[in-house]
Amino acid sequence: MQNKLNLKTIIGKPIPLRARYFTTKNNMPRLRYVSLLSAAVLLTGVSAFNGKNLMADNTLEIIQISDQAHNDRAYKLSQHIAPSIIDTQTDAAVIAQQPPEDLRMAYADIPENIQNDLMSKVTSIGKSANSTIDAIKEQLKSGAQNAAKEPLPAAPKKISVTLKKGDTLTGLLRKQGIGASEAYRAVDALSKDYDPRSMKPGLKIDIMFGDERIVDGESYKTIAMLDVPFDQIKSARVTLNDDGKFTSARHEKEIVYIEKSGAFDVEVSLFGSAQKADIPHSVVAEAMRIYSWNVDFQRDLRKGDHLKLLYREATIKETGEAAGQKEILFAQLTLSDRDLPIYRMEFDDGRVDYFQEDGRSIRKALMRTPINGGRLSSGFGMRKHPVLGYGKMHKGIDFAAPTGTKIYAAGDGVIEYIGRNGSFGNYVRIRHNSKLKTAYAHMNRFEKGLHKGDRVRQGDVIGRVGTTGRSTGAHLHYEVHVDGRQMNPRSVKLPTGEKLKGEMLSAFNKTVKTYQTRYAMLQNQIRVADASKAQSDGDSYNE
Repeated sequence: MQNKLNLKTIIGKPIPLRARYFTTKNNMPRLRYVSLLSAAVLLTGVSAFNGKNLMADNTLEIIQISDQAHNDRAYKLSQHIAPSIIDTQTDAAVIAQQPPEDLRMAYADIPENIQNDLMSKVTSIGKSANSTIDAIKEQLKSGAQNAAKEPLPAAPKKISVTLKKGDTLTGLLRKQGIGASEAYRAVDALSKDYDPRSMKPGLKIDIMFGDERIVDGESYKTIAMLDVPFDQIKSARVTLNDDGKFTSARHEKEIVYIEKSGAFDVEVSLFGSAQKADIPHSVVAEAMRIYSWNVDFQRDLRKGDHLKLLYREATIKETGEAAGQKEILFAQLTLSDRDLPIYRMEFDDGRVDYFQEDGRSIRKALMRTPINGGRLSSGFGMRKHPVLGYGKMHKGIDFAAPTGTKIYAAGDGVIEYIGRNGSFGNYVRIRHNSKLKTAYAHMNRFEKGLHKGDRVRQGDVIGRVGTTGRSTGAHLHYEVHVDGRQMNPRSVKLPTGEKLKGEMLSAFNKTVKTYQTRYAMLQNQIRVADASKAQSDGDSYNE
């Protein structure tokens, strides 16, 4: 029959085993309790069962206690002692290497009546164990020496931790055993380059530890280096300098651009056709955004229309990993009634725009569709109101789209109104010039940081699609106001955008030729690769 240890056999009363009996606040072992309790366990095994050798069971209990206390050295000591005890057929055990009074001092935290019972038990057992004390003392001493020679496992010097929902960076560092003052100083240094409050769940942070530090008797880890990424490319590194102060520096991985091309005919849908041609979803979405100043993709696009694309993809040089940035250099959308080639032009001040072959900007005063992928669900004019149930003039057009879809400013201007507006729900109105305004209604929410009086540029995100106010489903209600009157957004005539001249036009013409040459070259490489693959597949089939 296997016997389980019960401390009630020692003193006649149960002793609650609390974590504080064995470890400090920083999970450091209180060795005196672990060693003394281990001795008591050994004594109980002999005394309670009339000298039967039950040392193996008791040794397992020592291991469990040591493991619970996170005491690596006591754990090793028990492993060294266990084989010696199991192999020695003895009827007694060593009490401890201290006199009873030392034991009483070590157990000062335990109530006095329990101390007296324990000391009485220890003294009684000790008298019957004199014949074997010296031998087992020698075994304990030898085991302790061997355990002391073995190095303890080294604590990891560098770890990666992930920010979870509800975490703060300071709290995350504290969970890793870093002192409060140390964590605060490191985060304060980081805040000069990166607002810690903007960190989102899932962010992976690298921590390199320094030497441990003792503060008020407690041991804490220190920070040697802290790496916090902003995105795939940019990050901040916090380091401890020779003066004991934390400093922060921004780091940016080197990226390279790889040019790619693609072309496809529109079949059922634009995105589905692009996917078959191995063109990323994000590239097609960007093309739609650029063309939205001239094209209504819900009404103008037909089956059989064609799209050519030359774009470049950013990759991290060190790893070859995609960096997420994709820029369209050239695109040509062929509709049933017209060709619309556009070319990317970057100005000396960093501004980027897209121009047609004659040097005229693709932009107009207003975008035709200030939303990507929206379905025109209701036009301008009289209709039966879906909520009120009677005929009512609809002074705008509606685009049905999923809740959360981005809404763009249709043109450059100043926000004249932003907030709740009766049956319109969440509403934004932008003044573009003295005569022209646009309005956006039923929004789910506004873009963060936007206020009345803020200036926006054409294509800036101003909010998300919703169904606030008098609405039966998620959609954008869009209006164009000319001289204070709502006009049909699809019929109002709008002036064209910027026209390049002089040296800028000459530079643009060179860019056009460059992009056309690169597109033709890349497409030829694709045709050669496809032909080679077809030949290889045919040879394999014939074999």
